[in-house]
Amino acid sequence: MSESRTLLFYSLNHLTPVNLSVNKFYVVVFEEEQSTAIIPDLWLRGNNSALWPPYKTSLRQNSAVQNEEVPGESWAVYLIRLLYSGKYHAAAASEW
Repeated sequence: MSESRTLLFYSLNHLTPVNLSVNKFYVVVFEEEQSTAIIPDLWLRGNNSALWPPYKTSLRQNSAVQNEEVPGESWAVYLIRLLYSGKYHAAAASEW
């Protein structure tokens, strides 16, 4: 029998638990750029890095997020800090 585990991370600002087992969207800080974005769970790589698409426009980037686009080989990996999580894009967006 496999054991189910829940990983919790806490925002330094809000102490909001981020439950990686049930949430689909995350508000993250890209550490080097100190910018914030919403990303879908399939873009996470471990607990401190994530992929980001190479698209030039925010319209195209937002479309990739909302449609939970599968990452491509050209996507870059960035160090992140998790701030908030939500089951739906709107829930994450309301915390941003």
